[in-house]
Amino acid sequence: MLNILFFYNDKAPKRIDPEWLYGYDIIQSLKKLHPEWVFIRYEGGNYDDSIWNDIDVYIRPNRHDGASRLIEICKKKNILYIWSYETGEYIEPDIDNIERRLIKLNEELKMATKQGHPGRGGKGSCGGTRRKAEDGSGGGVGRNRNTSKQPKKKKK
Repeated sequence: MLNILFFYNDKAPKRIDPEWLYGYDIIQSLKKLHPEWVFIRYEGGNYDDSIWNDIDVYIRPNRHDGASRLIEICKKKNILYIWSYETGEYIEPDIDNIERRLIKLNEELKMATKQGHPGRGGKGSCGGTRRKAEDGSGGGVGRNRNTSKQPKKKKK
């Protein structure tokens, strides 16, 4: 089961459709495609530490360039994030790309659990799903080809 945090504040000023602005249309599509995933909505306010205990990934498919405090928290807590500005330049949210990355993360988490690694993807486990990309972004899933691999066991 994949626990996905997303930000959506429908109480924001209505100059622009908030569903489009925050990429909620992408979230809704992902919910329909993957009902087995848990989507946790964050509306703003207190950044309580307890919210991060079970989060596997934060997705922010927004269509504006606002600096995100949640991205900064993800960086500090070494939590993977998928964001429209990961590369420093705006990229229109692509549901196919986001879905592929989430599927890969989900598979990695299942493998880590199956192999008996403690924790959830980073806290004492293999950590492969939470490593940061070379550019410092949270884009570890599908893009951390340069991370070292676990050495193979020697045959006796």
